[in-house]
Amino acid sequence: MSLLQQPASSVTQGDPRDLIHIRPPQLCHVCYNLDPYAAPQDRTGDGKLAWARSEYVIPPETPVAKITVSKSTELLESSQRGCLTCAMIAASLSAVSPGWEKEKNSFTELLLAPNLPLVVRLHPRGSTTSITQGAEVLRDLGVLWPEGSTVTWTIEITESEGEEQSVVEIEIYRRAVAPEQSTVGQLVLGELIRHIGTGSPISPHSRSVECFKFIKSHVETCMLHHKCSPGGHHPILPDRVLWVNAFNSGTPSGIRLLETQGTAKRAPYLTLSYCWGPVSPSTFLTDVSTLETRKAGIAFEDLPPLFQDVVVIARILGIEYVWIDRLCIIQGSIPDFAQQAPKMGSIYGNATLTIAAGSATSENDHILVQRDLKWRPFDLSLSEPTLGKLSFQVRRRSQPIGMERRGGDYGKVSTRAWIWQERMLSARTIFFTESALKFECHTHSIWEGFGAGVTGPSWSARLDEVTHRTWMDLVDEYTRRDITHPSDRLPAMAATMRRIANARGWVPLWGMWANAPVETLAWQAESWNGPGFKHLCRVQPGFYAPSWSWASLEGPVSHVHARFTDDYDPVVDDLEVKKWDAASGVITVSARVAARELRCEVSQTRWDPEEIFYYDYKIEGLTRLESGAMPLNPDAALRPWTGDIGGEHVSTVIRVPHGEPWPKKSWTGNTMCLVLQRQTLRCLVLVLGRSRRVPGAWERIGITSGADPAFFDGAERVVLDIA
Repeated sequence: MSLLQQPASSVTQGDPRDLIHIRPPQLCHVCYNLDPYAAPQDRTGDGKLAWARSEYVIPPETPVAKITVSKSTELLESSQRGCLTCAMIAASLSAVSPGWEKEKNSFTELLLAPNLPLVVRLHPRGSTTSITQGAEVLRDLGVLWPEGSTVTWTIEITESEGEEQSVVEIEIYRRAVAPEQSTVGQLVLGELIRHIGTGSPISPHSRSVECFKFIKSHVETCMLHHKCSPGGHHPILPDRVLWVNAFNSGTPSGIRLLETQGTAKRAPYLTLSYCWGPVSPSTFLTDVSTLETRKAGIAFEDLPPLFQDVVVIARILGIEYVWIDRLCIIQGSIPDFAQQAPKMGSIYGNATLTIAAGSATSENDHILVQRDLKWRPFDLSLSEPTLGKLSFQVRRRSQPIGMERRGGDYGKVSTRAWIWQERMLSARTIFFTESALKFECHTHSIWEGFGAGVTGPSWSARLDEVTHRTWMDLVDEYTRRDITHPSDRLPAMAATMRRIANARGWVPLWGMWANAPVETLAWQAESWNGPGFKHLCRVQPGFYAPSWSWASLEGPVSHVHARFTDDYDPVVDDLEVKKWDAASGVITVSARVAARELRCEVSQTRWDPEEIFYYDYKIEGLTRLESGAMPLNPDAALRPWTGDIGGEHVSTVIRVPHGEPWPKKSWTGNTMCLVLQRQTLRCLVLVLGRSRRVPGAWERIGITSGADPAFFDGAERVVLDIA
């Protein structure tokens, strides 16, 4: 007994756990005793990573487990049968989500990996099952699969409305305890949950001393040991900066706008990445009329709340200069914007640190604030009268599993296109979110509250490691973001593309790369996933890009077809790009083609108070299916058009121009289909209509996958222009 109560550090001969052994409990087939070596592994395919490899930087041999508890009440039943770890999970869910056990139709996922927090995902309204099919079923779908092999589909049924919000996601971690503070009994007891990693509490206020220690330590570590910043410790300052420590210059507040053009002045500086609020006559900014006043001095009280906090952060970090676009670019001055916009790459790239104001919706919100109580941790403990007590904590996760790989959700800043580029270009970024701080550089990312050595991959590092495939992922994420002026869609990523072009030698072309023409043409417009087809993309209000570029549309796109690979039945490029005319946006291609009729069935329903129209597009004669028609994924709403183009009378299909009403009746029209890529049983087909802008050329209207290659066998290759 006395040995169990002794400090663990008092045992000088070997590991105290070697002196006393606890017999391992019988393996629980609900939670697998939270042992990632015994639990089912997270098997993923189609290029996806197991959950922990996506979220964290871990050794390749680390086991990554995923346990699906098909009925969440099984956790309670197992704990009543005596499973200690099931009881621990049930208690943790009760702390964060009281009453969870009353929901009968729910399932739970337990995500395990050694030395990482245990993640518990509760789907309050849903169920899960699986089905296994053989190769012959897949062949009917146009997919070749090795004979005798099978594929297992996991079917999850969850609430369709607001499902992301309804999922409860928590993490359980052990409090890090120094050996001199542990008893032998506590070390022995810890063997029961030895695979759960350690963590630390998150400060309840983002202005706490602990928060600034977190920022300083990670910035200093990056600057000393990483190669993330091209500007070094003392970069050249931007042409204008806020000098926030200008007390010796005769400015009472210590804040004034400083112009540095031509001086090559070097010093550390901060940049701010944030969402603008509405601009009004009272908005605090720099324009031609206020420029000289800003240079003379700025009262701290006159600054919007967010800018005040940035000044405070800079001063605490010992940094004298800050760059904020609204104050350092002359607003309303086209010449000044034209001069400063191309410098965004160096402004953000050379900054000592970028502050991403995730918890602010505009400059009128503070970010140095008290955090909401919902993010507070709960203390739980395992205790045994003889061995002692083992403490651990449970809290809501700051980010849902899988969200980080898609760029993360840090508030409104994650919804804006210009901020996508600011994050991509920044050497180091500190995110002020509602729940915690997150530090990211081009080497790794770290959330406040995680144990030593628990780091995640860097989203912004993709700029340094970019491939044509990863660029498509970035574009998919970028197009889901909002932008005030549609004409800014390409300018808002121009600095990023220039940096890639300089590093890789690639040739940028209307948001795409001339170095990988076929796969970059394989994008598709996203549509509403529901009954019928609802357009999410619209045609741009002006000519901002040719039809073959995703930038010709407003709305989200996906490169899912371009990312598709199949080692058993390889994807082969069939279309050949003969010439690019970057100035006009016309490309000349050689491809197998087939003229086909497009049929659009329009239906409607009334969801009070709105009348909703759905569109079902089918290309005739591209499949051997009984229907005889191949579904088309249109780029935007389409309609038939008949008229004269360059002296030729044509009947074709076009994208509905911006501002024009969409069809409310079913219709048919003539199209040209050309093979983009092909496999043995299926091919990817671009669908075109005649161009009204460029006589003799065609314009893209959509894409279809799964077409039967037999319909193009023997077809001669045709050379045509796509505008």
